[in-house]
Amino acid sequence: NVIFRMGLAPSRSAARQLVTHNHFTVNGKKVDIPSYILGQGDTIAPNPNKLKKAPVKNALENIKEKTLPDWLAFDVDSKQGVVQALPTREHITMPIEEQLIVELYSR
Repeated sequence: NVIFRMGLAPSRSAARQLVTHNHFTVNGKKVDIPSYILGQGDTIAPNPNKLKKAPVKNALENIKEKTLPDWLAFDVDSKQGVVQALPTREHITMPIEEQLIVELYSR
């Protein structure tokens, strides 16, 4: 989700695939698990070995046009993004009925 929100992938599915193929690092370490849990202050950057690959190269060219959520920041010069804060409920744009989820799991 963070890769997609930063504009480094065209969709969430594409972001998951890029992470699986080691296209990104977190805090300088390779990550190949799409469900990797990030924390506040974590740094996300393209893997230096994959910078010339088409998906990453295209994303970096178009990232200036992307508006980021308040809880993320991306520095185009250093090609690094930072999780400034963990997202709160107000940051989630998808319509979610929390009560329905609670009812489903309370059965």
